[in-house]
Amino acid sequence: MTISVPLITAIFAISFVLRMVGLGGGLIFSPLFVLLGFAKSQAASASMFLNLIAAASSNFIMCFSSLAGFLGYASMAKIHWMFILPAALASFAGGQAGSRLMSSRLEGKSIRVIFSIILFILCVKLLHLSFIGS
Repeated sequence: MTISVPLITAIFAISFVLRMVGLGGGLIFSPLFVLLGFAKSQAASASMFLNLIAAASSNFIMCFSSLAGFLGYASMAKIHWMFILPAALASFAGGQAGSRLMSSRLEGKSIRVIFSIILFILCVKLLHLSFIGS
């Protein structure tokens, strides 16, 4: 398999469009790499690596856009520091605790079940809102 400019351009375009709508590239990259002659295991690992790079770059940029938005808001309105500081600390602590729990204590099947339950609850809530209203 040789790396070519059209292949790199296609990967860039796919990543650009899919990240704009909040998707990873696995939907496209894995089948694309299999069609290009990669073994299925190589296609899956390459796709996951590209998703990692796309997600990391998106999150890196999101930090700066969030900071710019916060600074813009801070210049126009009074900041309620008595709410923001405890909320930021709780958010940081919860994120750290959740990531440690997910990585050390839960198995893949448990994570899928929890995620499925959360998605089902959100689906029911969205259906309720769309048919019955708020």
